[in-house]
Amino acid sequence: MRDLLIFTRKSLEDSGWDHGALSAIAKLDRQGVKPAAASTVTRIFKAAGMVIPEPKKRPHNTYLRFNYAEPNACWQIDGTEWKLADFSKVVILQIIDDHSRLAVATLVAKSESSESAMAVVNMAIERHGVPQRFLSDNGLAFNPTRRGKRGVLVEHLKSMGVEPMTGKPYKPTTQGKNERFHHTLHTFLR
Repeated sequence: MRDLLIFTRKSLEDSGWDHGALSAIAKLDRQGVKPAAASTVTRIFKAAGMVIPEPKKRPHNTYLRFNYAEPNACWQIDGTEWKLADFSKVVILQIIDDHSRLAVATLVAKSESSESAMAVVNMAIERHGVPQRFLSDNGLAFNPTRRGKRGVLVEHLKSMGVEPMTGKPYKPTTQGKNERFHHTLHTFLR
C-alpha cells in the first residue's frame, strides 16, 4: 500500500494535478482500492520525503489556549441528552470552571428547564462560591434575553453580581470546553 500511494502521488504530480493525500486517496478509490485515512497517507508521504513541513504556515493562534486566569472568573453551563437503560431520555446539566475545566456541578434532570438550571447553579455556588461571569448558550432555560424574554436564571445571577454572557447563536464552539466535556462524559457513561 505504501508503494502504491507513493506511485499514485508521483503520477498525479507528474501530470500536473493536485497531489495531496486526499487527491491520492480519491484516485485510488476510483480504481477500487481503499487506502488508509488521510492522516496516515500524509505520514507516509512525509516519511518518504515527499512533503516538506512548513510550520510557519500554522496560524499563531493555534498555539494559544484561551482560559480565564483565575478560578471562578467564568463558569460555563450546558446540557446534553442521555438515554437511560429503559430508553427514557434525561438531560445532564454541567457547569465547568473555564480556568481549570473543573466540573463544579453536574445534575441529571428530566428536561433542560429553568428549574433544573437554577438547581445546578445553586449547587455549584454552594460548593465553590459565586463566579464573576457565567457563560451559556441562548437556550430558554439558560439565557433567553436574545429572544426578548427575561430569564429566571439570568435575574438570579444578576442579583448576586454575576455577569451573564451568551455565545453567538448557532455557534456551539463558544462553549467548546463544555461541549468537549460532554464528549468525555458520554464516553465514560458508555
